[in-house]
Amino acid sequence: MYLKILILWPCVVLNVAASKFRAAPQGSVKYSEEVQALALAMLCCMAALLGLILAVVIVCFLLDRALSWKHQATYYACRRQVQKVQEEALMKG
Repeated sequence: MYLKILILWPCVVLNVAASKFRAAPQGSVKYSEEVQALALAMLCCMAALLGLILAVVIVCFLLDRALSWKHQATYYACRRQVQKVQEEALMKG
């Protein structure tokens, strides 16, 4: 579900911005289609960059969590082994 939102979010933002840009009242300044296309391309690039940054942050977060869980599992397994060896050493001694 979250992946679908991440993929669709830039498209929704672009559609809303484009509709507001087209619905803006035409005053004394008339924008040519080239300027509108340039503005839309810049908006598209900014939205794509923001989406890419967000995706990288989410991937880094998930990788950090996975490595943290792996570290905890290794730590507790090692701790149990050390405790077992210490208990055996105390029983023999």
